[in-house]
Amino acid sequence: MSISPFIAAINQIVDEKGIARERVIETIEAAVAAAYRREYGKPSQIIRVKLDEKTGEFKPIQVFEIVETEEELEEPARQKTVEQAKEMDKDAKVGEEVSETLEVHQDFGRIAAQTAKQVIIQRLREAERDVIFDEFKGKENQLLTGNVQQVEGDNVIVSLGKTNAVLPGREQIPNEHYRIGQRLRVYLKEVSQTNRGPQIILSRSDERLILELFA
Repeated sequence: MSISPFIAAINQIVDEKGIARERVIETIEAAVAAAYRREYGKPSQIIRVKLDEKTGEFKPIQVFEIVETEEELEEPARQKTVEQAKEMDKDAKVGEEVSETLEVHQDFGRIAAQTAKQVIIQRLREAERDVIFDEFKGKENQLLTGNVQQVEGDNVIVSLGKTNAVLPGREQIPNEHYRIGQRLRVYLKEVSQTNRGPQIILSRSDERLILELFA
């Protein structure tokens, strides 16, 4: 059975970026739900979208929180009394949720795709950063081999394959010189998460580098 171009694109992202399929789907559904709410709904509404992975079609739904009485009904756009909810689902209970299917507008596909594009790109970039962070966080206090990418002032930028790391001046061997393309054995000293992505700090002077080399 053939798959839609949209699903084919998702498969390509999963294969090329090494990101969990579930994360990609959740990212797209959240972006499309935001687009639907902005174009056709109200800010206070709880709108979710489910992607049919066989057809590539989106199913928008509105979700309501269930409260006991009308006195507790503070936001009708996102709440139902338990009596109202039972008209939608006879098993509805206070504290749970009920939902109803929303109209799929004729131009929704185009608007959703345009609106979601940048959000999807950003979320995927964040997901890639998380993958890199998790991988290198697990390599802290280990010896790695990298290549000198560039020299920026006192800092040496070292390529570790999937990402670049920093060899700060304070972690360098005194009077050691570095050239572009040079292979280096380095000690992975610290990995931290920042707003710009993982920051990986290397060392050439840490005493543990010597211990590891001669272990």
